[in-house]
Amino acid sequence: MKQIALATCLVLLGCNDVAAPPAGVEKRATDQARPGLSIERLVAAEAALRAEPAVLDVLSRPHGAVKWQIAVADDGSPRWGYAAYICLRLRGLGAYDDQTDVRIVDARQARISGDFRAASLSHIRCRDEQRIDP
Repeated sequence: MKQIALATCLVLLGCNDVAAPPAGVEKRATDQARPGLSIERLVAAEAALRAEPAVLDVLSRPHGAVKWQIAVADDGSPRWGYAAYICLRLRGLGAYDDQTDVRIVDARQARISGDFRAASLSHIRCRDEQRIDP
């Protein structure tokens, strides 16, 4: 029982540092794949982004207004450059199209509020690197 409570506590606190993508990543990508972006590329891109040192969590929504939401620890630094870097990674991984947007969010605030827009540290349109107000 103590092991279950500890595991639950670690997950709720965001301390579940795992290298492999969580169960269901492939299913989410399968359910949400768009024409032109293969399921395999979306799953591989999500796994690659999860492997980035600064990334705490990744949410991909290929049909959403913001295709990629990347959770990081807020250290007070501007995250516009990091959002542009994620766009370049997505382009290199083949998980990019002209409608790809990336939002970098404060992991702690997103976990508490559930509101990615309120937790936004930066939001960028990848095709032209236009900054979008959170």
